Amino acid sequence: MRRLRARISVQTNAQLPSQLNWEGRTLLVKRVLNGWRYGGRWWLGETIREYFQLELEDRSVVDLFRDEKGWVLSCISD
Repeated sequence: MRRLRARISVQTNAQLPSQLNWEGRTLLVKRVLNGWRYGGRWWLGETIREYFQLELEDRSVVDLFRDEKGWVLSCISD
């Protein structure tokens, strides 16, 4: 597993990620494996995040989240 904190561009379909654009590559989502919300530690100023675990067409698994600033790729499991 490789941890990242990379801002990425994401296309959605029915509010679910369908395509990721990262480092000049287009990565297609094969399926959404899981989704959850993190309420954040409000006393530290953290905001709510919406997380998704995705299987990509190359069979890699990634976790990403959406916050008020956009999308972040948080980890990749090869």
